[in-house]
Amino acid sequence: MLSYKNKIIKMIFILAFITNVFSQDVILSLDNGSLNYISSVNIAGFQFSHNGCVESASGGDATSNGFTISSSGSTVLAFSFSGAVIPAGEGTLVELGGVITDDCLFDFVFSGENGTSLNVQFGDNEQPACISQVCLELDGGSLNYLSMENIAGFQFSHNGCVESASGGDATSNGFTVSASGTAVLAFSFSGAVIPAGEGTLVELGGTITDDCLSNFVFSGEGGTSLTVGFGGGDEPPPCDDIDNDDICDDIDDCIGEYDDCGICNGDGIPSGNCDCNGNIEDCLGICGGEAVEDECGICNGDGPDEYYDCNGNCLNDEDDDLVCDELDDCIGEYDDCEICNGDGSICSDPDVYLSLNGNDLNYTSSVNIAGFQFSHNGCVESASGGDATSNGFTISSSSSTVLAFSFSGAVIPAGEGTLIELGGVITDDCLLDFVFSGENGTSLIIEFEISIDSYFNVDLVETGNFQLVIFQPSISSLDLGDEIGVFDANGILESCDPASGCVEPSYGEVLVGSGIWEGSQLSISAIESTDLSDFGGPV
Repeated sequence: MLSYKNKIIKMIFILAFITNVFSQDVILSLDNGSLNYISSVNIAGFQFSHNGCVESASGGDATSNGFTISSSGSTVLAFSFSGAVIPAGEGTLVELGGVITDDCLFDFVFSGENGTSLNVQFGDNEQPACISQVCLELDGGSLNYLSMENIAGFQFSHNGCVESASGGDATSNGFTVSASGTAVLAFSFSGAVIPAGEGTLVELGGTITDDCLSNFVFSGEGGTSLTVGFGGGDEPPPCDDIDNDDICDDIDDCIGEYDDCGICNGDGIPSGNCDCNGNIEDCLGICGGEAVEDECGICNGDGPDEYYDCNGNCLNDEDDDLVCDELDDCIGEYDDCEICNGDGSICSDPDVYLSLNGNDLNYTSSVNIAGFQFSHNGCVESASGGDATSNGFTISSSSSTVLAFSFSGAVIPAGEGTLIELGGVITDDCLLDFVFSGENGTSLIIEFEISIDSYFNVDLVETGNFQLVIFQPSISSLDLGDEIGVFDANGILESCDPASGCVEPSYGEVLVGSGIWEGSQLSISAIESTDLSDFGGPV
């Protein structure tokens, strides 16, 4: 016999006997110690008595649905503290221990949801007469029904026995009922249904017997086909079932199989995807995630630091000093003077010292001089003489440059003297850009020493009275060569001779000591002006 989608629902409709097909909610039967049930409603609790035959009670669907089961010497009781129920259907209600027979169990009390009392039948192991979605029974001309599904329409054939068809729940629910010489058809133009339940479906006129009616076709909402049992049996009509899923092809939503995406006969999740929406797993294993591997192959990583590769090496390091060129203060090497790519000449001791004495450009050199030149601002009117001339150098001067060298390769030997004599008004600041070369064209380091003006010679007459003034090297406002004078702000400028009519002497700033700052501690003796006190002593 072919099973249908609603095979569980079918078992709810129990007909213990044809005579009371619609009267019972729960049918109980005993299989050794297993108390089995078929129920059309949810069971919220139950109890029954026994004559002492039950030694224990446990298991079954009562336990699996969370019921608390207790048994005494005369009673078995089961219910749920949480309000759980045993769903409508069939199975083993409870397992009983002891020597259990039909006649040792009695007084069954079953309750449904909300405390409703359920009708119970026990003591007959016969299979129910009807287990279809719609069960039909003929009572004279009344075609009665019991249905778990709403009925949206029905039809059946007859052998001419039906002379009329009307009334019943079909008419009361607005169905149009028509009868012909071979068939009865009923449906609703408005889409109304006969609700699930029981009653008289339709009243038939004529001489109606079970064997004159056949080929029952019932439909539910949405055009679904309902299984029908009539006359105490279940004989659903044969149907095509290509996919062998026990569902007739005419009501089968999918003739074949659903794939993982719920598509009938689909290909499932595409290769490489992780779901039916086309997503793929990211590198963290999250379906549809956004994490990706960075260029270093690290999942959700930040990639290499700027200017570096994934191994921490510089992308650009021309001088191989392990400092990336973009961050390197010097692409190359520092010389001894800490100058990037310098030749060390800036901080090296000069090869030639130059100084100006009047119009004579003097020199002190630790190396031979093979040639020289320098610029001027127009102050040099002529250039000749000196050791340049005596060593055979050719000297030329223009309005901006003096140049001297030897065609024969002669040199001015290392030493000191007057390099060249310059004509014009020559000062330190009018000469610049000195370029000297040694033998083999080597560049020489030059230092041009600025002349220090002649100092005033101050000779103060010793008086025997003085004050020592010390200038410390920490003084930062003095430069080498600065002249330092110590003044008495209230010294005697002019003595006063009362005999000559002088009333009082004249006071003011008087130089009482001097020195030259050489960058080290300087001591100056400030002499008191007692030499002006010959006229009557100190004023």
